[in-house]
Order: sequence, then C-alpha cells, then structure tokens
Amino acid sequence: MSGIGYVLSFSSFPDLGKEKKRDERKARKDRDRDRDRDRDKQLERKPNINEEEEGASQYRKKDETHEKYSRRQRRSRSPERRRRSHSREKERRSKKSRQEANPSSRHGLKSMEAGPSSVWDPLADERAKAKEDHLRASMQEQHDKTFDSKDDSGTSSKLWFIDKKGDTLNITYGGLHQGDVPKFHRSGRGRVLGLPSVWNIKRNSGNKELEIGRWDKPKVPRYVDSKSYRLLTESRRRLVPIPSKPVVTYGDFISIKKRPSPEHIDPRETYRSITAEDAPQHSDDDKSERKSSPEISDEEDEAEGTSLPAEQETIRNLEESLRKKPTDESNWLRLIELSTAFVTVRTKRAAHARTEIALSIIRRAWDANLENQNSVRLWLLYLRYGDEIWTKEDSERQWTQMIQTLGHEQAPSWKREIVWMARLDWKLGACSSISDALRSGKGALSMLQGPQYEMMRVRICWRMATFLREAGFFELAMAILQAQIELSYFCPNSLSSQSVSQRIERLEIFWETEVGRIGDKDATGWDKWEELGQPEPVSYAVASTADSGELQDPYQRWFNREKQLDTVGTVPTRTFNEDEQDPYSTILFNDIHDFISDIQQSASKEYLRLVFLSFLGLNIPGLGRLELDALGEHSDLLDLLDNSWMLSGRRGWVAEPATLFPSIKENRLLDWESHLGAIVALEKPRRSIFGPVKDWALGRQYLEGTNTSCEGRTWEPDDIRGIDIQRIRNVFSQLRLDSWGWDEMFSAFVAAVDVKSAVKMSKQRLENRSNSSHLWKTQIRLERIRRDYTKASKMYQIALGTETQMQDIDLLYADAIEYFWFQEDENQARLLLKRALEIDESSSAALYLLRGRKKIEDLLSVIQDTAKKEIILRLQFFFELSICPIHEAIDAFKRSFNEREFTTRSQELLLSWLCITLHNLAQLRGTIVPPALVERNVAEALKSYPDNTILLGLFLEYERGQGIWGRVRNLLDDAGSSDKSLNRLAWEIWAEGQSYGPWEPDRIRNKLESALGTPR
Repeated sequence: MSGIGYVLSFSSFPDLGKEKKRDERKARKDRDRDRDRDRDKQLERKPNINEEEEGASQYRKKDETHEKYSRRQRRSRSPERRRRSHSREKERRSKKSRQEANPSSRHGLKSMEAGPSSVWDPLADERAKAKEDHLRASMQEQHDKTFDSKDDSGTSSKLWFIDKKGDTLNITYGGLHQGDVPKFHRSGRGRVLGLPSVWNIKRNSGNKELEIGRWDKPKVPRYVDSKSYRLLTESRRRLVPIPSKPVVTYGDFISIKKRPSPEHIDPRETYRSITAEDAPQHSDDDKSERKSSPEISDEEDEAEGTSLPAEQETIRNLEESLRKKPTDESNWLRLIELSTAFVTVRTKRAAHARTEIALSIIRRAWDANLENQNSVRLWLLYLRYGDEIWTKEDSERQWTQMIQTLGHEQAPSWKREIVWMARLDWKLGACSSISDALRSGKGALSMLQGPQYEMMRVRICWRMATFLREAGFFELAMAILQAQIELSYFCPNSLSSQSVSQRIERLEIFWETEVGRIGDKDATGWDKWEELGQPEPVSYAVASTADSGELQDPYQRWFNREKQLDTVGTVPTRTFNEDEQDPYSTILFNDIHDFISDIQQSASKEYLRLVFLSFLGLNIPGLGRLELDALGEHSDLLDLLDNSWMLSGRRGWVAEPATLFPSIKENRLLDWESHLGAIVALEKPRRSIFGPVKDWALGRQYLEGTNTSCEGRTWEPDDIRGIDIQRIRNVFSQLRLDSWGWDEMFSAFVAAVDVKSAVKMSKQRLENRSNSSHLWKTQIRLERIRRDYTKASKMYQIALGTETQMQDIDLLYADAIEYFWFQEDENQARLLLKRALEIDESSSAALYLLRGRKKIEDLLSVIQDTAKKEIILRLQFFFELSICPIHEAIDAFKRSFNEREFTTRSQELLLSWLCITLHNLAQLRGTIVPPALVERNVAEALKSYPDNTILLGLFLEYERGQGIWGRVRNLLDDAGSSDKSLNRLAWEIWAEGQSYGPWEPDRIRNKLESALGTPR
C-alpha cells in the first residue's frame, strides 16, 4: 500500500515540464506577433529608396566588415591576445551556464545591469534579426540580378552562366585543356567490336587522336621522340666485343638468336656450379657434337618468333628485294614513302624527322649502286626534302651538283627539261629580288634552245608571267605573253626565212609604235600592220578592268581594284594613256627581249594560246597535263614538278571558295520531324555528283563537259565570274585560225555568258561552212544545252542524210548514235550504226554481226590518228551493245583498248568516256546495268587517274545509299598519296560536305595541316 500511495502522492504534483513548455510557446507567439507589428511600423517610417542601391551599399558594408575582421584576426595572433581571448571566452561560457541554471532570474539580471533608468525591451533581439534578414534578402536579390542567367525555358538558373567570350587558348592549342574535359569511362574498357579482347582503344602521345593497340604491350616511343633522340645522339661510347660468328642482317633488321629446343639442350648445361673449379669440363668432342646438332627449323622459328605489323613486314620485304637488286628505283621510292608515313603531322619535330629519314634512304640508294645517281626522281626528292633543313648556300651547292650530273648538254632532252624547270621553280622561291628572278628565267630559257624544247619554253614563259603578276608587275607579265604570241602567230610571211634574232628585231619596231596588240580591241596583228604600211596607232581611253561600282569608300575601292588585278591583271599602257602615278606600267621592248623565243610547232602554238587564256583567268581543265605527250614514255616525271602556281588567279580554282563548304543555313536545318509522337527522318535533297572543281584530261570536247546540272558544259556562269569577258572574247576572235577545236571552245565560252548568243554565233559559222561536221556537232550540242531535243534530232537526221561528203563524218555518227541511244530510240541508233559501218540496212542479224566486227577491225588496223581511233572505239562499244549484253560490250571495248597504243591523255579520255556512258545507260528505263559493274570500272580507272573529277563524282554517286561511309572516307583520306594536287584537295573539301557522312570541320583542318606539311 505504501508503494501505491507513494505513486499516487507523486502523481498529485503539478507537471512543471508541461507548464514550462506552454509558457515558452506562448511567449514565442507573443514575440512573433510583436516582431511583425514592429516591422510593419518600421517599413512605414522608412523612406522610399532604391532597393538595389541599398542592397549594393549593404553588400559593400559587409565586405568592409569582413576585411576589418580579417585584419583583426591577423592582429590577434600574438600569445598575449590569445590568453585574453581565452579568459573572455571562459567567463562568457560560465555566465551562460549560470543563466541556464536559474532561468527565472535572467530578465532580472538584465534589468539590474541596465540600471534603474533603463527599460528592458524583449523585442529588441527580434527587431535586429528582422533587419539582418531584410539586408540579406536585398543582397541576394542584387546578386541574382547581376550574375544569374536563364535557361532555354526562360526560368532563372543559378547553376550556370553564359560565357560569350570563350577560351582563346583553344585555337592556340587545338582543343580543350585536359582538366576541363569531364572524366568518363568507356563501356567495355575500350574494347572494339569485332576485334580480340587484347586490342582496345588508346590515346596517342598528343592525347588528341584515338588509336587501337594491345593493352598487354606498352607503347614503345619511336626515335623521333625527343628523349629517345637525345639518348641516340648523346649516348656514351661502349666497347662491344666482336662476335666470333658474323651476324646475319637483312637490311636494317638484325636477327635475334633463338634458344634451342628442349631436346637439343645438354643436361649438364642446366646446372651451374658454385665455384669455378666445380664447373663441368667439356671435351672438344662434346663441343663438336653440340655444334653439329641440328638447329631449329624455320617452321619452329616462325612459330616461336613474334609477328611484325604489316607495315614493318612490307619494309623488311623491300629491304630484302633491294639487297638483291639495288638499282630498282620503284622499291627505293616505296621504302621512302612507307618510312616517312610513320611520322604523323602531330608528331614532335615531324618535318625534321621525315627529312632525315628520306635523306638517309636516298644516300643509301646512291651508295648501293652508282647508277642510282642518274635517277632524276631520286635527285629531285633529295633536293626537295633537303631544302627543309639546309641553308641557302648548301641548297645552291646541291643544285649545282645535280645540274652537272643530269643537266649538261650531252644529257637526254627529257632529263634537261625536268631538271632546268625544277631548278627554276626553286630559284623563284628562294630569290631575294625581282632582278634575281628575271636572271633565273633568262638562264633557263637560254639552256633550252632548240625545237625539241618548245613545249618547255612555253611553260617557262607561263611560269615567269605568273610569278611577275603575283609580285605586282602585271604589265610586264602581260607584255611577255603578248610579244610571244605576236612572234608565233602573226609573223609576216616575208620574214619567215630570216633568223630568230632578225625577226625579233623587226618585232621591236612593231612594239615601239604602240599599235594594238593581242587582246586589245583595235589589234589586227603584226602581219596585217606590215601589209597596211605600218599605220600610226589610234589613241583611245583604256577602260579599267576593276569594276568598283559606285563605292564611296576609298579603301573599299582600293580593295576591289587589287582583288581584280590579282585575278585578271592589266595590260601595258602606252604614251597616250600612260599612268603618271605608275611609271612601270609602260613596258619597253628591252624589258622583254630575253624572254621571247622561236615557237613554230603546231602543238606548241596551241599550248601557247591556251596558256594566254588561262593567264587571263579562264579555267581550262587538264591544261597542266598537256606536256605529257611531249615527254613521251617519261611523262610520269611531270609529277615531280610543282604545278600549284598554275592555280594563280582563277585558273583551276573555284571562283568562289565558299562553295566548297556547306552553307551555314543548310547545317542548321533539322534532319528529322515528328509525326504523332514518332521521329521520322527527312528525305535529303539529291545533289549533283559533280561539284565546282573541274579537272580532267585536255582533249575532251568543251561541250561534253560535266557541270553541276549535267548539261554537258565545261564552263558555267559561276566559272567566269570576275574575269575580263570582253578581252577573252577579243582573244578568241583574233586567234581563230580555222581550227574546229577553237570554234567549239569559243562557243562553249559564249554559252556560259548567254546561250542564245552562242547559238546565233554558231549558226552564222555553219551557214558559211555547211560541210563541216564539227560545226554541225557544235550547233546540235548547243541545242541540247537549251533542252530543245526535238530540234536536235532533226538536225542530226538532216546532217547525216545529206549526200555531201563531210570531213570526219565518223565523229558526227558517233555523237548521234550516243544521243539516240540515251533518248531510248534504239532503232534509230542501230540504223545509224549500219550507215556508219557501211552495212546493208536489210541484212540479217548474223550478217550484221560478221560485217560489223570485220569493218571495225579493219578501221582500227588502218587508222593511225589517235583521235579517229577514239571515235572507232566508241562506235565499237555501241555496236557490241546492240547485239550482246553490256558486260560483253565492255570486255570488247577494253580488249581493243589494250591491244592498241594510246597516249596517256587518250587513255584517260577513253576510260572517262566509258564510265560516264555506263552511268548514263544506268539511268534509262528498261536497261539493266548493275551498279556493281559501274562501280568496279570507276574504281579501276581511279587507280590510274586519281585527280579526274569525273571519275571522283561517279564514285560518290555509286556509294550513295549503300551506307558504307568507310569507302568514301578511305578515298578522302588516301594516306598513301602524300603529294596530292591542289585540285584534288579542293575536291575532297567539297566532298566532305555532301551528306555522305557527318560534316566534320576537324577533318578539313587536318587535311589543310597535312597539305601545308608536305615538301611542296
């Protein structure tokens, strides 16, 4: 009972804890209510100031407070201050503990401390806290307005902000800093689908490119690495004992001795005694037995040895072949190409390393056999690589040595042409003044005098004119070509029997009279001037070639003027229109006397007038390869010469370089759309397979070109933009000397300006000479460009139905048969085939087959003209196509092509014609042409002619839709060819943006870097 009463008595006391909590809760509510009331009153009494200025001032005040506190904290580091601070902190804590022990006396102590006159305010702390919260909120709002940004949805985001400036060091170093790239791990630890597990993805030394290697074998740095190179060059001299048995080497590879197989090991050799005296003594008989024991077989050697990569295996095979035949030039060149391919552009000291490797291999070739010193290709490669590290004096000494070896007067003509032209290119790049360059050009021309060097003299004249234009001497460059054309084309017949020097003296009289010269609107020619009794010139104002419009800004007018001069140039002035500000604009005959030579051969004269058109800015595809026929069987050496200068101005290059890249608007277009929640890819527009870059063999008809709209044009309006059209038309009219090729070229140029004008001009010439098959073909081609196919068909029937005998009628037959076949009128095409091959139209199929093949074989065996042979081969293809499947027609064409001898230019023309014809046949309805058949023929032709843009465009067309971007990428990369032409490089830049794969600007940048790193 007592226990129970104790409990009852204990429960009768009031619960002090609950009362305490209730009082505290009530006091807290009162404080909150008083705080809200006081805050409202304070806001009513507070003046209306700008909250942003108040927040900024409070923010500055807080920074000053923080700075004062930081200085105070630094001053409080002395031991005395630390002790005083410790005692104050101890007293504060003891006082706080006493107040917590006696809470009822807390307010009383405060009132007593405050004195009898002061009244304690319980809401003072709350007011101070409210004020502090208000200031903190103002500062936070100011900070948000200053530094916060908004995301795409328009909501404020404090996690990021927009940096519109960017990091300029990304351009300097080519990428982001490694610390700025977030770390991530690849799924599968870098494994590659389809490869064994030991192969995975790695980073190269620059950490910018990915490569695939074995994870179990660390990468060994090559000798081009700076550390390894220093070890090789600064290593100590070590004494190595000479082995009793000579080491068998294979080029640069030393065979490593393999350990013998277990059955051939002496058991006594597996133990080793602790002391030398206990070592087993072997007799001579034992040694001889071990020596005579069978060695390891080759099969065991290969099984136990490590396999080499494919590149090193190829190099080892080349070394073995060169050890057996050291005079094989192709193997030495292949060895140089493979050895330098290991050094990438991003490798440290890449240019220096490639140069050292190439020079060492060429020196080995010369030491291996003295006949290699007569190789023009090895010498030019040696000088080209050596120019990267040699001084100017060393390069001059090496060039002089090559001239003495290969360029002397007793050397073959083709060697002298290549050597002296290459030396001129080097001298123009290394000269320090215009006078040095002029002396070099005069010296090269003086060393190549004679009829066998006419083509090369025209090339030197073109080279010097281009160099002078780039140096700013436009009038001198134009005068050299004008004087050479006057001497070659318009020399009076009365002077033909005189020597070259006498004719040049008479030409000086014509030049100094300042009458109209070639290209001027009043030019009549030197011969006409002599016939008319040497009349005085007529003065007229020369219109400026620069079209600056009505620009008011003088700097903009100057820019347009200079840009136009770089492209077109200007003509020399005369005394009646001399420019007072430029005294060098008037060219005297003494300035150009040494650059004029005798050009008499028809091929050289044709080359000269094409060069003049090219100098005026007209792009003539294949003009740089016109000299292949002159070099004959040594035409492959033409690749050793630098042809990049031929692209000066607009010749060979696109008129607007921006057309090589996809437009910005096109890149921003979406390639997908949503239908009912499903993502559907958009159909991309079908583009032309032929781009703005045009390069093929010269000899293809100018109205049979391949432009972007596939109309058969060579030039489009974009190709002639920015050139002096009127001056070029004057040149076409003044140099028209009854040449059908020149008339067709003139019509193609006028058609690029206006098709109607070209049709009218061609019709006038056809009315005067209606028996010319070439003029008929030109007129019909222009009608086909206008897409008037009905009129073109009638004109073919009229021209081939007349009884008059035309010259080169087979050309018109071949063109008509091809046209009707592509128009799906095979009956008319077969009828024209019978007429062309002189077969009775009523003959049976068997008789048609026998007589047709017999006629074609007879024509190919009798005709010697290369152009006519090309026409007969075209007729043979369509004849075989009319009686057998397409693959048999291709086989017959190639069989006849391989049995006959054609020049390099004719071979490229025929293979290009075959590929474009197969492509056109594949577009016809009802004609079955497997795409793989066309693709195979295009790939075979591309191996021989990698710069032909017709073949390159067809390759892209037949890779379209197959989803194999790797083939296109391999063609665009083409790591095996280190010396790409600029036309090929421009075409690759254009092809990168043709939707065959993602547009990757880094690939374009790498292409340009690689091109700049080549010796050219």
